[in-house]
Amino acid sequence: MQLLADKLVELGVVESISDETVRRVLKKTGLSPGRRSTGVLAG
Repeated sequence: MQLLADKLVELGVVESISDETVRRVLKKTGLSPGRRSTGVLAG
C-alpha cells in the first residue's frame, strides 16, 4: 500500500496520502490487490 501511496504523490495525483487511506479506498471500490473479481483470493 505504501508503494501505491508513494506513486500517487510522485505522479501528482495527490499532495499526500497515507497507505491506510489507499487501503480503505481500494477496499471500498472492490479493487483490493490480491483479489479477483469473484472475491476469491488470487494465488
